[in-house]
Amino acid sequence: MSTSRWVLGLGLSALVGACGPEPVNEITETREVEVPPFRVKPRATSQERFGMEGMGVHGSSPAQNEGAPEFAWETPEGWVERGATSMRIANFSPAGHPDAECYLTMLPGGAGGLVANLNRWRSQMGQPELDETQIGELPTRDFLGMTATVVEVQGTYSGMGDIPAKSDSGLLGLIAVRPEFCVFVKMVAPQDVVSAESDNFFAFCDSLRLSTSASPPPTPAGGQTSSATGSTTSEPGPGQEGAGTFRWTVPEGWARGGERSMRLATYVASESGPGWECAITVLPGGAGGLGPNLNRWRQQMGNGPLSEAEIAALPRVEVLGVPSALIRIQGDYTAMGGGHTADAMMIAIVCSLPRETVFIKMTGPAQEVAEQENSFVEFCQSFQQ
Repeated sequence: MSTSRWVLGLGLSALVGACGPEPVNEITETREVEVPPFRVKPRATSQERFGMEGMGVHGSSPAQNEGAPEFAWETPEGWVERGATSMRIANFSPAGHPDAECYLTMLPGGAGGLVANLNRWRSQMGQPELDETQIGELPTRDFLGMTATVVEVQGTYSGMGDIPAKSDSGLLGLIAVRPEFCVFVKMVAPQDVVSAESDNFFAFCDSLRLSTSASPPPTPAGGQTSSATGSTTSEPGPGQEGAGTFRWTVPEGWARGGERSMRLATYVASESGPGWECAITVLPGGAGGLGPNLNRWRQQMGNGPLSEAEIAALPRVEVLGVPSALIRIQGDYTAMGGGHTADAMMIAIVCSLPRETVFIKMTGPAQEVAEQENSFVEFCQSFQQ
C-alpha cells in the first residue's frame, strides 16, 4: 500500500456504507504526495471556488484549501489512486476496476445532516428512505476520533448527471457528521467488487489520520515550537506557541492538551484532574455563520436561541484585528460525544476573517471557567498571523 497526504478542501458531499469489519491487509509500502495550497476567495464564483476557471463542466483540479488540516492515508494494494479533483479530496479505482470508485469528501457545517445525505444515497441506489430510528440502528465505527455511521446498500445505481443506471451495484461507506464539518467516504462498484474490496475499504478508512505535519507537537515548558501547517514557518517568541500561520501567548497555568482531530490546539489546566478545556478550531469560509454557531453552543448548554438583536448586542473583543463576538453561557453542558457536565460554563469567541473563521471556546465547571475568563480574553487578544 502507499501513503498519500493531501490538504482537505471543500467539495460536494460523498456518502458511504459498509458491512462488518474484516481483517485488514498489511501495509507494505508507503509514499507521500503533497499538493500546493489554495486559498478560498471571498465572493468567488462557483467556478472559482471549485477551481474550475476556464474549464468545461467536466474539468477538474485538486480540491485544496490553505489552512485546512492535512490528512494522510494508506492506499490499499491493488487500488489505483486517481488524485484529487475539483469536487473531491481523493479518488480511487478499487482493484483498478473501471466501474468502481471510492472517494473522500469534507464539507463545512452540517452539509444537510446525516438523515438527508444517507437517504439521498439510498435513493441513488433505488432504495426507499430510512427514518431516524432505523438510521440510529445502523452500525457505527470509530473514524478519525469520531463515531461514523456505516452504510451498506445494494441496488441499481443512478449517479448524478447522464451516467447510465448500473444494476447489481453496491454502495459501501462511512459518514461522520459534526456541526462544524462532515466527512464522507463512499465506494460504489459492482456488488461483487464491493464484497471483494470491503476489507480494503475499511483498511483505507482506518488509515485516515491527521498527518504528522498537520498538528503541532506539544511544547515543553519554556520551549518554542515552529509552524506545523501552512506555508509560513517561523519561530514563536518566548511564551508563545502556534500552528499554521497563527501565533498566540499561552496564559500562566495553561498546559497543552492532547491533539484532537480538526482542532488547531487544545489547552487544559496545568494541574492534574478534570477541569476546563479551551479549544481552537479554524474552518474555511463563514463556517455556518455567527448566529447558528452561537445558538448551537447555547443549545449544548441547555439555553434557548438568541435573537439577531441580542447577538448584535454581545460584547466584542479584538482578535486578529477583528472585533469578535464574545459569548458567556451557563447551564448543563452536553458535549457532542454525549458527555454531560452539570453547572457548567462556556465562554467563546467567534472571529470571522475574510477567508476563514477562528473559534476559541472554553468549557468546564462554571466556577473554574469564570476564574479563567480574564486569561481567556487575554489569550484571544494575543493571537497574531
